[in-house]
Parts: sequence; structure tokens; C-alpha cells
Amino acid sequence: MSIEREFVPRPIESPGISAYALRELEADISLLSEHGREVVGKHLRGEPLNPTEQELFNEERGRWWQDKYGFPFHKKAERREVLTRKYGPRQEHIEANALQDKLFAAFQKRDRAALAQLKIEYETRYPDQLEGVEVLFGLPDYFKSQELLAKIPHSTPEQFEQEVAPAIEDCTEFHFLVTHFLLSNSNDKEFLSRFWTTLEDLAKASGDLKQTQIMRRGVVTQVAVQKVFEALGEHPQLSHPQEDAFRAVDLWADTDHAVQVKGTSHAKDGGIWSTDEMALPAVRIRDQDGSERHYSSHYTAEANRFRLKISRYGKQIGRNLKGYFIVVPYQKIDFVTGEPDPGFVEEVREALKAQKETTDASDI
Repeated sequence: MSIEREFVPRPIESPGISAYALRELEADISLLSEHGREVVGKHLRGEPLNPTEQELFNEERGRWWQDKYGFPFHKKAERREVLTRKYGPRQEHIEANALQDKLFAAFQKRDRAALAQLKIEYETRYPDQLEGVEVLFGLPDYFKSQELLAKIPHSTPEQFEQEVAPAIEDCTEFHFLVTHFLLSNSNDKEFLSRFWTTLEDLAKASGDLKQTQIMRRGVVTQVAVQKVFEALGEHPQLSHPQEDAFRAVDLWADTDHAVQVKGTSHAKDGGIWSTDEMALPAVRIRDQDGSERHYSSHYTAEANRFRLKISRYGKQIGRNLKGYFIVVPYQKIDFVTGEPDPGFVEEVREALKAQKETTDASDI
């Protein structure tokens, strides 16, 4: 579902901005085809269009807009900026910039009272943008939870229950929110670029840029893996934050396959392994040439911990769960949208195919 996007730095749209586009289309109606003029006129009169007429209307409007302004009509952010600069009241620009300035100042001072009040202002001003606003204003609590976890690297059982576990869950809930937001808007790279810039600028203001960059790496990597499985024809779902926090499940490839995702700066470390193929003390890997080797790195221990957690979790809920442990090279991810490199999608496809063939052969 698409949402309005003015809560990140951009000239603010006037309440009647959509009417300006229609006004211009009406003024230029003579430039349209004969059938185009008929359906546009019908739309301007407020008459409903049938599906065929709506399709023609969209085509005519798109062609007219592209010829007039030089970019596609579906690029909402650019379209709003053009029309806002052309028609929008200057007072709205001033008010929007002032609100953004107050937000950065509150982050810099770590003024929680001011942030609470600003959140109300943002929610009131942008009622259809609540998920994005929640991400921006969720940053301080996320940073606070991260600071707590850093201070208690080794906790007693009592500390874990009272302080560590709630902090871990808070962090994973924030990750879930940002991941869902990114997935919901991944077709608009220009907007997401501004979103990440705003998020990191806010983090700089509060001295938490490093944590935000770490969070961003985790989010785009998880989004990339979800998109990989979608490209393979699966229907992946984000895991519940508690499953992520305490079961090591980042997402579900399907109802029976849990997925844990890791990112790496080393391209050669990338790969996907089924829990069926994991064996202590190392993970067996099939290289591109078909040869098999042992994967001896710090991922080995993590992969085997994941295998054991999935096994225990499956027993607790009465299901025969399996899992995939995936390491994604950062070089194969678009760090704005989370879109995976097509080549990596094919690598995963081939790896899963090879694993299935191995499993099928062992069952004979």
C-alpha cells in the first residue's frame, strides 16, 4: 500500500495539490487523442470510468505528463515537488521546514519531552504516514535499548529477565517496523534515499550514527533475502519479533522453513545452507564448480546454533521445522531499497536445487 511521504524533507504538498494536475490536464486537453479527450472530459465532470476507460485515461495522462515535464507521472515525489513549487503556498514550506528544524534540535539535545510533543504534531499533520513517523520517533528508544545491551554483556538470570530480554525485544520490534516500512516502499528508490538520509542525519544529531548504520545493514539484508524468496516464487513472511529475538528466526520462507540472515563484506562468504546439510563441527558447502568443501569460519558456529534452536523450537510447537542459514554479501544488495542482485537470486536458486537433488538422492 502506498503512503504519502512528506514526513521526510521535501516541500510540503498543499491540500489541493492533486487538483492542480487536473487543472493543467484540462487546460491541455486539446493535446490529447480524440478518445483521450472523451475519457478525460468524463473524468473531469466527475463521471465514473469503466476499467477500459480508466486504462485509457491513465495512458493519456501519463503521455501528456511525460511530454510536459520530462519524467513519468507515477513518480509521485517528483510530481508533488513540481506542483508544490508551482502552486503551493509558501507558508506551508516555512511551517514544514520549521517542524523539521525542531525535530533535529530535539534529537541533538535528547529532549524526550520535546520529541513526544513533536510526535503528536507529526501524527496530526501526517495521519496517513504513521508507520514512517513511528520509525523516525522510534529511534531514541532503539538507541536507549542498544546502550543498555552494551552495558550488560554478561547478565545474571534476573538481569536477563528484567532488563536484557525486554531490550532485545524492543530492538527486534524496531527492526521489524523498519523492515516492513522498507518492503512497503521498496519500489520508490528516490523516496527511500531521502528517508535513509533523514534517519542518518537524525542519528548524527544524537551521536548514534554507527548504531543506525549497523541497523540499516541488517534491515536491507533481511529485505534482500525476502525478495530473493519472492523471486523464487515463494511467499515469505517476516517473523514475529519474539521469534527474531529469541528463536533466531528472521523470516519464514514458507510455513515449515525458518530463515536466519547474515550479511558479510566478503563476497566469497556468501551462500545458503539448509539445516539438513549442517554437520558439526563444520558446514558442508557446494562451490559453483560442484566441488564440496567445509565452511570453517565464525558462521559455522552461528549456523549450528541456528540448527539447534530451530530443532528445539519445532519440538515445542509440535512441528517438523527446517531452516535456511543465509549469508548475503553486502556487494549484492541495493543499500537503499534492499533489492538483491539478480545474480545472487540465481545463486540461491541453484543452491536450493542442488540441495534438493542431494536430499532426494539420499532418500532413494
